[in-house]
Amino acid sequence: MRLLVHTTRKSGASHGFRAIAQERMRRVLHPFETRVQAAELVIADANGDKGGADDKVCRLKVELTGARAPLVVASRADNLSGALSGVLRRIRRALSDRRVTHSL
Repeated sequence: MRLLVHTTRKSGASHGFRAIAQERMRRVLHPFETRVQAAELVIADANGDKGGADDKVCRLKVELTGARAPLVVASRADNLSGALSGVLRRIRRALSDRRVTHSL
């Protein structure tokens, strides 16, 4: 399973945060590793230097074996940790629902 973490210049994500994000992705996706080919997380600041509420964004694209299209989820929050938690919660739910309805 290939895991990638990308950040925009203005996201404010440090090297340490990227490492934490990758490890958290690995833990969340581990139960689905037989079906997950790759996962790509993009961390960005939606408003750049302007600031504001809910301006940190995480988008996660997961490519599944045998699927025609990847699963893509996103989450916005006031801070990076909140956005990461939200996107990981959403992908776990999406993969769990897919397992039940499509017998992964």
